[in-house]
Amino acid sequence: MGSAIGLGADVHMQILDWMVVRPDGAAAEPSSAASRQAFGWLPALVAASRKSRPTVISALCGGVSASSEPQTRAILVEALGWTAPEGDASVVALLNACAGDPDALVRAAAAEALGHAATCDDCTAQGSISRCLEDRAEEVVMAALRALGRLAAPGDRAAVRLIARCLRAEAWDVRRAAVGAVVAAAEQGDREALGALAGVLDDANRRVREAAIEGIAELAWRGDREALAGVSAKLSDDVWCVRCAALGAVARLAERGDDAALLAAVAQLEDDYPSVRISKKKNCIA
Repeated sequence: MGSAIGLGADVHMQILDWMVVRPDGAAAEPSSAASRQAFGWLPALVAASRKSRPTVISALCGGVSASSEPQTRAILVEALGWTAPEGDASVVALLNACAGDPDALVRAAAAEALGHAATCDDCTAQGSISRCLEDRAEEVVMAALRALGRLAAPGDRAAVRLIARCLRAEAWDVRRAAVGAVVAAAEQGDREALGALAGVLDDANRRVREAAIEGIAELAWRGDREALAGVSAKLSDDVWCVRCAALGAVARLAERGDDAALLAAVAQLEDDYPSVRISKKKNCIA
């Protein structure tokens, strides 16, 4: 279709990004440079998947197996993740194999796709994703964190422990992604998950500290004294946006009439940064 009207590969992939629709109805976003390379027939093929899904899935699987080009395999794998029905055994088996591909682009696409195509009780798929968490390539680890956060059942302690290892990763964006995955996998009030998040409240990167504060505020029950003490300590952080996040967390976790929390929040009225003072007024807990 595309080649017949003279469109280039880049245009083909922009069309594919719009045609491959996420479950929530939003168009899929390109996950890597692989989203700019593919066969000319792929957009039309995926567009037809609503009416002929088995044929499309078969063609995509065949393309993954036949192609020697990593970027092409990665985009085909990515398309499989959005096209295949959840729990399709043949697709999941292929994605498990692709999770061990020599190329990082393909491994990342496979981990991401497993998060959509596998079921939450598929131990083999979870094993593949877990191995991707140990990958050398940052993009593979990030994809695996997103996938595990989607597949883990709420309160899955094993998944929380596995994800928590990435809170010690060298790359700050991996650590921040791990915070989000811990929150996604844990149950409300999970002490182990809250302890893991508390361990990065003093992270060297302000985005990780901010994410940890927001994660604790989301997971902890109102009135949790330990969680409240942890986020209250960040009211004196050197970075204003971290102080703002801490103030919002204190407001969310403190019970009405908590004098200690109120005094800590009132102190922010004298903050040097206007946004923190405004945040205090918006999050008043008096």
